[in-house]
Amino acid sequence: MSTLTEVLGKHIDSAEVRFLRNAFPYLTAAVLDLAPDEGMPKDYFLSSPSEGISIKHTAAGQIEVVFLMGEGKDGYSQFAGELPEGLSFADSPDHVRKVLGPPGFERQASHRPFAHGEIVRYNRLGYSLHIQFRGSGIGIELITLMCDSPKTPVNA
Repeated sequence: MSTLTEVLGKHIDSAEVRFLRNAFPYLTAAVLDLAPDEGMPKDYFLSSPSEGISIKHTAAGQIEVVFLMGEGKDGYSQFAGELPEGLSFADSPDHVRKVLGPPGFERQASHRPFAHGEIVRYNRLGYSLHIQFRGSGIGIELITLMCDSPKTPVNA
């Protein structure tokens, strides 16, 4: 898993990201412009729905976020690589808390304004680990690794 956390903050042409691109050969570049009339910045991605991974980067090419999808999340296949900190897509919220301890942030499942399962965040040195559980409460739907400014980990 160190490879996925090591790409955070790196440029898309760096050695770390080239290694990742070789590991996931179906990554393709895409640009989303969700609000062109409102002057909002575009979102840049390297994504592979068949491999269950999407990587968001800045216009300048700096990796900001890595998304690891559970089966069916946004039409993606389940990410088959190693998950962070020994997690499994089958893990329950109770199991994650037992393994990782209390989260730095948590939001209960909700059906308003849109349905989502429970969400927890763990702050790590240089990044945060977000886990979104399925609405049914059974399993993980999405794992997000988000670049952060370097700091002392809150939940080491």
